Amino acid sequence: EDWAKLFKQSPMAASIKAVVEEASREPAGIDASEDARGVWSELMSVLQRQLVSHWRTPTYMSVRFWWTLIGTLLTSLFYMNLPATTDGAFNLVGASFGFVNLATIPLTSAAAPLIKERAVFYRETSSGTYRKFVYAIAVEVAEIPFNLGMALLSWIIFYWVVGLDTRADRVIYNLLMAFAVYWTLPLIGQLFSFLSPNLGIAAVMGGLLLISCTLTMGFLIPPASIPPWWIWLCKWRRGFLRRQILRLYHGTYISYLLLVLTCY
Repeated sequence: EDWAKLFKQSPMAASIKAVVEEASREPAGIDASEDARGVWSELMSVLQRQLVSHWRTPTYMSVRFWWTLIGTLLTSLFYMNLPATTDGAFNLVGASFGFVNLATIPLTSAAAPLIKERAVFYRETSSGTYRKFVYAIAVEVAEIPFNLGMALLSWIIFYWVVGLDTRADRVIYNLLMAFAVYWTLPLIGQLFSFLSPNLGIAAVMGGLLLISCTLTMGFLIPPASIPPWWIWLCKWRRGFLRRQILRLYHGTYISYLLLVLTCY
């Protein structure tokens, strides 16, 4: 006899079919669409997880903290109490160059946590747990408290040890620009993590960008001495590290001195 035909006609097959049909029905009052939770709910959920993830990876934050503390302290002590003279202004340009370059280290280190959790990101976005742009926003928002803390630590040491202008407007403005520096540079590192297939390539891309921009920003090598086949990079880089330094002293004699040093 045909056992498959007998099973289809049996009460067991009928009960199994009934169970499958019952499980296939969508329960009343439940929205099973892909975006059922809403953007705000997804953002809060992913943001909370990102913050917890930061606290549970002390290596990443401890490296940034100790690098910021030791690097800024050494740079500040080297340029301690600069005099209000022309030589002091030239030395302040060098001090600012070191201050901004200290902030470039998180550019490469910021890519590591995102690449390590990329498999989780692919799995959860493909399953509809949250939208991709919600994840990107949550990553940036979760970094803000830590970036502001690093910026505040670095700025307090550098600004007062070097002995810069103590007028309230200059202090507040310089502090805000320090926040901008320490927020935008890790953001670029996170961009590399999204564009790179692995951590090695992201580190190479970040390192290559930093080296090329540092060498062609007009401080270490005057623009007139840069080979003509690299002059295009000298012009393009002015929106990156050089602008970070100019923003720190916008509208002051130091900004004009920096323009002269890096443009001629």
